[in-house]
Amino acid sequence: MPDFSGLSPAPFAAASQERAEQILADRAAELAADIMFSTELVSFRQDDEAVIAELRDTATGDRQTITARYLVGADGHKGTIRDMAAIPVHGRRSSRPERTMFLQFEADLEVALRGEAFGLFYLQNPALPARAATVVTTDHPGRYVLAARFEPEDAPDAERLMDVVRTACGVPDLSVKILEAAWSSSGEHVTRVADAFQAGRVLLAGDSAHLMPPTGGQGGNAAVMDGYHLAWKLAAVLSGTAGAGLLASHDGPAPSSRPYDGSAWPWTST
Repeated sequence: MPDFSGLSPAPFAAASQERAEQILADRAAELAADIMFSTELVSFRQDDEAVIAELRDTATGDRQTITARYLVGADGHKGTIRDMAAIPVHGRRSSRPERTMFLQFEADLEVALRGEAFGLFYLQNPALPARAATVVTTDHPGRYVLAARFEPEDAPDAERLMDVVRTACGVPDLSVKILEAAWSSSGEHVTRVADAFQAGRVLLAGDSAHLMPPTGGQGGNAAVMDGYHLAWKLAAVLSGTAGAGLLASHDGPAPSSRPYDGSAWPWTST
C-alpha cells in the first residue's frame, strides 16, 4: 500500500456499507436530522429563495410539503431529482449486456491474506464466468464478497455459486457458506456524468451526478467525498460565513461552448 501518512493521520481501513450506513444515520440523528424511510419525493419547485418539495409516505400515502433553502439530489442512478431539475447526462454503455453478481460468503482464507486485515484480489481464470472475478475482504473476519459477471440469461444456483467461489479462490474443496447473492440493478455497465452538478438551488451528489461500473466500490467512495465537500460548503453558506457563490465550485469549471462528442472531457486544463 502507498504511504498516505503525509495526506491524512487516519490509516487505511475498510468499512462495509451496512455498518457505515448505520454509523452515519446514528450520527445524523444526534445532529437533529430528520430521517424518513419509506418516503418518496413526488415533485419540487424552486424560486430565488427556497425549494418547495412534496413528499409522500409510501406506506400510508400521506403527503407533506417541506420548504428548504437547498435540495441535494443523492437518490442514485435511478433517482428522479436530476431529471426533474432538467439536467442532461452524457456517457457510455458496455458493448454488450452482462449482469454482475455480488456474492457474500464465509470461508477460511486466512492463508491468502498472509496476516493482512484487508485484501482485494482481481482474478483472471478461463474457468470463471466472463473469465474473471473480484474477491474482497469485509470488516467482518472470515466474510468476503465475490463479484463476477454473468450472461443476462444465466441464473446460477447455490451449488454453482459455491463452485465459482472455489474456482476463484483456487481451493477445489473449500468449505463455503453462501450468505447473500445480489445482482447489479442494471444489465449494462454504464459510465455516465451529469452535464452539470447544480441547477439553481438543486445540487447533485453520488450516482445521481456520476455513475460508474460497480467494481471496487468506487461509486460509494466518490459519493462519500461528494457529501464531505458539499456539506462544508453548504454549512458555510447557510451560516452566512460564505456567499452562495461558494456552491458554484461544486459544479467544477464551466464546460466549453462546443458540443460534447463523447471522445474527451468537455473542458481542458493546463
